[in-house]
Amino acid sequence: VYPETAKLNHIQGKVYVGFMIDRTGKIVKSRVLSSESEDLDKEALRVVNLMPDWKPGTAGGSPIDVQYILPIEFFTPPAEIKK
Repeated sequence: VYPETAKLNHIQGKVYVGFMIDRTGKIVKSRVLSSESEDLDKEALRVVNLMPDWKPGTAGGSPIDVQYILPIEFFTPPAEIKK
C-alpha cells in the first residue's frame, strides 16, 4: 500500500531491504539498507515481513541461513492525460 503522505508529496524511489532466511525458512533480521523516506521504509519492511516462509538454502545437503537484499521500487503513476 503506497503511503498516503508519500503519494501526496510525490515521494518515490527504491528502498533496499536486507534480511536473512534462517534454516527453517523464516525471514529474520529485516532492516532497511537504503532509504528514500521513513514512510516508504516502513511499508517496505511491512511487506517483507509479511512474505510467507521461504525454502531455506542448503550447503552439503544441510539447511543454512542465507542473506538477501531486496530492492522495492515505489513510484507514483503519471497523471492521467485529459483528452
